[in-house]
Amino acid sequence: MRQLFKMTQGEQMKGGYGEELVESYLSRVPAQLLARFWESRPEAGDSIGRVLRELDLPLLLAKHDGCLLFTAEGYEAAVASFPTARTMIHADKPSVSPDFADALRQFCAKVVPDRAA
Repeated sequence: MRQLFKMTQGEQMKGGYGEELVESYLSRVPAQLLARFWESRPEAGDSIGRVLRELDLPLLLAKHDGCLLFTAEGYEAAVASFPTARTMIHADKPSVSPDFADALRQFCAKVVPDRAA
């Protein structure tokens, strides 16, 4: 399990999971639960496109350029499956990218203009 966290390149990459966070997480989440979660990911991926289509809502698809967990081909397939989705690519993980945060705010303001402020 520790190696999954290490794949984020730790503190070497903005948004990477450092040793302290890894230790804290692993102390709180039993390895058996974490393993079951990761083992279920392929099956969960089989239905995500169907679920998103059924929602029939605007989408914002963000790619972390250089991500070690998700592939460029997967992102391209998602973009092809949802041609009306807004798309963006960031060098930093979207979870730590100020540019992504701004883009997400703008996206939400367009989707629900009366709630954006």
